[in-house]
Amino acid sequence: MEEPILEVGVGTGRILRTLAEHRSLLVGIDADPEMIRHFDEKLRNNDKLRLSIDLVVADGETLPFRDGVFGGVICVRVLKYFHRPLAGLAEMRRILRTRGKMMVEFANMFGMGALIQLPGYVLKGEFYPRLFTRKGVDAWMTGLDMSVGEVVAWHKLPPRIVTASNNHVVLRIFSLFEDFLQRTTPTEFMARSIVMSALKNPKMLEKNTSLHDLPMGKHDSPVRSIVQDRGTP
Repeated sequence: MEEPILEVGVGTGRILRTLAEHRSLLVGIDADPEMIRHFDEKLRNNDKLRLSIDLVVADGETLPFRDGVFGGVICVRVLKYFHRPLAGLAEMRRILRTRGKMMVEFANMFGMGALIQLPGYVLKGEFYPRLFTRKGVDAWMTGLDMSVGEVVAWHKLPPRIVTASNNHVVLRIFSLFEDFLQRTTPTEFMARSIVMSALKNPKMLEKNTSLHDLPMGKHDSPVRSIVQDRGTP
């Protein structure tokens, strides 16, 4: 039996459109109503996509779904904008079934793009959009009782540099160098981001690390429980 998959931060819908070629139970959320409206307009012109994908305006830090209803969760290029990324990860874990898979992209603290954010860090004392370390992410996953699987580095070389040339020979050289860096350097080294997959373990969390004990702050509201009581999705 097919289990639903959730994308947190659907954006223009590129990922869900690809998944819809092979899956028929897909849900996408985005905190921006305009992004949802724009993607919804695209769905109206495609019967297959319209029947396979449901869209919801929702905050990724307080997902409006019952516990354990999704077989998989995808979050790409979004977590770095969360005010409380750990709370967002906890919510993704909560709505996963046991042994469900989470795939998340983490903007890399040790990537070349981090240099651009240094002035902002000096002024504000923090990186925003947020940057993450492999060690810190591993600790979060352990605390959430998730078993980390594959970890992949995305773009050791900046994509803009690689695609700037129309010369096939130059592109081939860049491609070979990217492959060399992927094979010979640590995951974090120069990578724009780290993509991690993890499984929800079957055992329950201890009381003092319960997902429901994580502070949800001002985004907690009665709307969340109402939606859950309706049994969505």
